[in-house]
Amino acid sequence: MSERKKPWVERTSRTEKAFSILALFCMLLFVADIVPVYEKHPHFAIEYWYGGYALMGAGFVVVLIFAALGWRQLVKRKEDYYDD
Repeated sequence: MSERKKPWVERTSRTEKAFSILALFCMLLFVADIVPVYEKHPHFAIEYWYGGYALMGAGFVVVLIFAALGWRQLVKRKEDYYDD
């Protein structure tokens, strides 16, 4: 399939641009956490750290990945499930 006929999400140039925009947005949020742009009202110790929200988010992503792997083992069917 040619690059022009692919959906816009699957085109290489568009995905690279979307990833770049996301990375830039994440960096801006990290910088906003370092520069005193807003007043923090932390509840947990990690929220006092610079980039603490990013670390907490990354930790939750890792937890979600392992939870999804465990869930997959629970709901997985055999390859010939519908052939029975």
